[in-house]
Amino acid sequence: MRIFPDGTIGFGTPSTFTTALRHMDIRFTDSTLYDSSDFGQGVIILNKANLNGSSSSLTLQATAETRGCAVTLNSIAVEDDRADFVIQTESGSYSYSHLMHERMRIK
Repeated sequence: MRIFPDGTIGFGTPSTFTTALRHMDIRFTDSTLYDSSDFGQGVIILNKANLNGSSSSLTLQATAETRGCAVTLNSIAVEDDRADFVIQTESGSYSYSHLMHERMRIK
Protein backbone atom coordinates (compact mmCIF):
# COMPACT_ATOMS: atom_id res chain seq x y z
CA MET A 1 0.00 0.00 0.00
CA ARG A 2 1.20 3.50 -0.80
CA ILE A 3 -0.23 6.87 0.12
CA PHE A 4 0.88 9.40 -2.47
CA PRO A 5 1.57 13.11 -1.82
CA ASP A 6 -1.69 14.10 -3.55
CA GLY A 7 -3.68 12.02 -1.01
CA THR A 8 -4.47 9.13 -3.36
CA ILE A 9 -4.00 5.56 -2.13
CA GLY A 10 -2.67 2.62 -4.11
CA PHE A 11 -3.06 -1.05 -3.13
CA GLY A 12 -1.64 -4.16 -4.74
CA THR A 13 0.62 -4.89 -7.65
CA PRO A 14 2.74 -3.88 -9.41
CA SER A 15 5.27 -2.89 -6.77
CA THR A 16 6.33 -0.09 -9.11
CA PHE A 17 3.14 1.87 -8.36
CA THR A 18 4.17 5.50 -8.94
CA THR A 19 0.74 7.10 -8.89
CA ALA A 20 -2.87 6.08 -8.19
CA LEU A 21 -5.24 6.55 -11.13
CA ARG A 22 -8.16 7.44 -8.83
CA HIS A 23 -8.54 8.40 -5.15
CA MET A 24 -8.25 4.73 -4.26
CA ASP A 25 -6.64 2.48 -6.85
CA ILE A 26 -6.66 -1.30 -6.31
CA ARG A 27 -4.65 -3.41 -8.75
CA PHE A 28 -3.93 -7.10 -8.84
CA THR A 29 -3.03 -9.87 -11.23
CA ASP A 30 -5.10 -13.03 -10.90
CA SER A 31 -5.74 -15.42 -13.76
CA THR A 32 -8.66 -17.13 -11.97
CA LEU A 33 -11.58 -17.33 -14.41
CA TYR A 34 -15.06 -16.13 -13.43
CA ASP A 35 -17.14 -18.82 -11.73
CA SER A 36 -20.81 -18.04 -11.05
CA SER A 37 -20.78 -20.40 -8.05
CA ASP A 38 -17.85 -18.75 -6.25
CA PHE A 39 -16.79 -15.37 -4.91
CA GLY A 40 -15.22 -13.10 -7.50
CA GLN A 41 -11.74 -11.67 -7.29
CA GLY A 42 -11.49 -8.18 -5.83
CA VAL A 43 -12.69 -6.51 -2.65
CA ILE A 44 -14.57 -8.07 0.28
CA ILE A 45 -16.22 -6.02 3.03
CA LEU A 46 -17.11 -8.41 5.89
CA ASN A 47 -19.28 -7.75 8.94
CA LYS A 48 -18.59 -10.59 11.41
CA ALA A 49 -21.51 -9.80 13.75
CA ASN A 50 -22.94 -13.36 13.58
CA LEU A 51 -26.46 -11.89 13.67
CA ASN A 52 -29.39 -12.30 11.25
CA GLY A 53 -30.21 -8.86 9.86
CA SER A 54 -26.65 -7.55 10.12
CA SER A 55 -25.32 -5.89 7.00
CA SER A 56 -22.24 -4.78 5.14
CA SER A 57 -22.54 -1.73 2.93
CA LEU A 58 -20.81 0.41 0.35
CA THR A 59 -22.08 3.97 0.03
CA LEU A 60 -21.40 6.05 -3.08
CA GLN A 61 -21.90 9.76 -2.53
CA ALA A 62 -21.53 12.94 -4.57
CA THR A 63 -22.46 16.57 -3.99
CA ALA A 64 -25.10 18.00 -6.32
CA GLU A 65 -25.28 21.71 -5.41
CA THR A 66 -24.51 22.07 -1.71
CA ARG A 67 -25.26 18.71 -0.06
CA GLY A 68 -24.33 15.13 -0.73
CA CYS A 69 -26.54 12.62 -2.52
CA ALA A 70 -26.05 8.94 -1.76
CA VAL A 71 -26.66 5.43 -3.05
CA THR A 72 -25.94 2.51 -0.73
CA LEU A 73 -25.38 -1.10 -1.79
CA ASN A 74 -26.10 -3.54 1.04
CA SER A 75 -25.60 -7.22 1.72
CA ILE A 76 -28.01 -8.25 4.49
CA ALA A 77 -27.51 -11.52 6.35
CA VAL A 78 -30.89 -13.27 6.33
CA GLU A 79 -29.72 -16.60 7.72
CA ASP A 80 -26.64 -18.83 7.37
CA ASP A 81 -25.59 -19.04 3.71
CA ARG A 82 -28.34 -16.65 2.54
CA ALA A 83 -28.20 -12.90 1.96
CA ASP A 84 -30.40 -10.24 0.39
CA PHE A 85 -28.92 -7.54 -1.87
CA VAL A 86 -30.51 -4.14 -1.26
CA ILE A 87 -30.06 -0.84 -3.07
CA GLN A 88 -30.98 2.33 -1.17
CA THR A 89 -31.12 5.88 -2.51
CA GLU A 90 -31.38 9.14 -0.68
CA SER A 91 -34.72 10.93 -0.88
CA GLY A 92 -35.02 14.57 -1.90
CA SER A 93 -35.25 15.84 1.68
CA TYR A 94 -34.44 19.48 2.30
CA SER A 95 -32.87 18.92 5.70
CA TYR A 96 -29.42 17.80 6.70
CA SER A 97 -30.72 14.39 7.76
CA HIS A 98 -30.03 11.71 5.19
CA LEU A 99 -33.29 9.88 4.52
CA MET A 100 -32.35 6.66 2.80
CA HIS A 101 -35.05 4.52 1.19
CA GLU A 102 -34.90 0.95 -0.05
CA ARG A 103 -35.46 0.99 -3.81
CA MET A 104 -34.75 -2.60 -4.77
CA ARG A 105 -34.21 -5.91 -2.96
CA ILE A 106 -32.99 -9.12 -4.55
CA LYS A 107 -33.63 -12.20 -2.41
